[in-house]
Amino acid sequence: MKGANAQEPRRRKAGSISAMVIVALMAIMALMGATVDVGTLALAKARMQAACDFAALDGANVGFAGTDAAAWASGSQFFRDNMDNSGATTITSGSTIDDNNTADHPNGQQYTVGAYTVQVKHPYTDTAMAAVGYNSTYLCYVSASRSVPLPFLSVLGISSATVSARAVALNQGATGGHMAIFAHDSNASNNAINYTGSGGLIQGNMHGNSMAHNTGSAHHITGWWEYVNSAAEGSATVDGGWVLSTVKAYPVTFTLAQFQPYTYVINGDYTFGSNTTVPPGVYYVKGDVSCTGSGSVGNGVTFIAEGNIKISGSNNTFTSSKLNMLFWSLGISTHGVYQIDMSGSGANFNGWAYAPGLKATYTGSSTALWTGCVYAEDVDISGSDFTFTGNGPGDNTSAQGKLVE
Repeated sequence: MKGANAQEPRRRKAGSISAMVIVALMAIMALMGATVDVGTLALAKARMQAACDFAALDGANVGFAGTDAAAWASGSQFFRDNMDNSGATTITSGSTIDDNNTADHPNGQQYTVGAYTVQVKHPYTDTAMAAVGYNSTYLCYVSASRSVPLPFLSVLGISSATVSARAVALNQGATGGHMAIFAHDSNASNNAINYTGSGGLIQGNMHGNSMAHNTGSAHHITGWWEYVNSAAEGSATVDGGWVLSTVKAYPVTFTLAQFQPYTYVINGDYTFGSNTTVPPGVYYVKGDVSCTGSGSVGNGVTFIAEGNIKISGSNNTFTSSKLNMLFWSLGISTHGVYQIDMSGSGANFNGWAYAPGLKATYTGSSTALWTGCVYAEDVDISGSDFTFTGNGPGDNTSAQGKLVE
């Protein structure tokens, strides 16, 4: 009996150890189960985010070319197809959405896509998008959410969790097209394009690599105004919208060899006054080019100057001779603020002004006409009642959407 009693503490100890092992194994299994459930949530989130990204891109592309309703429907279908490539999941349209902060009302649609609640909005804006300067017309928003069951964590009372994702995409169309004004200055503190005066019409797109500044009244730009950093929009009508862009290189570059042999080489300044008929050809001027009178005509001319080019007066008419080039300042012996200075009332120019790394200004008034493009480091535009029709090269392909959130 004494020996049997001696074994009892050992049995109790062994039983205690077995219970501790069971508890430890249960804890390990619970931890492993929780890890599985957390992994399930992460996978669901990743798949949902990818589907939202693709749906927003599709909605932005469709919305740019079509209607808002087409963007909503296509975005929901794209979400479904990225979650279920068999296309078997049912899409049910719900209520329309009106954020009351865009020009279009309503601006979205809610859908039930299988187990997912999906919202597609086009146009779209929010505080963050507005702060950056994105035009709501070209933004598409897609959000999705669903409840994901958690079988292992349910033993701890957590049977499910809601997973959600969202994306915003932008498609602002062709960001080049026919270029009217291109300003290369990327200094964040400078106004690459400064537009003052009143009543000017610019038919084409404008791009500046730094700030955009617009004052005056009744300006009308039929294309885009692209800028970097910030824009003082003023009261201009910009049909293509204000577009936050990135720093870009000059769309065109030239070499002197492309214009050689020169028709005329002038050692010094080339100056002419009123009612002068300038013979056609390519002029290489080792100084300034200056026209201060009125009524002068140069059909089929290209001026390449080592110094400044200044055309003022009224009713002067010049058309380009070669490669669309009308005025090119090389900046070898320039002086003053502007290296190309075009002004005067009733003027008619047809061709490009080219001043890489230099400043250019255009002051038109009284039905002044210019068909061409200005490529310069900084560009100032002023005057009133002029029409500038851009024909410079740009990116003529429609831009595909890009994710901005």
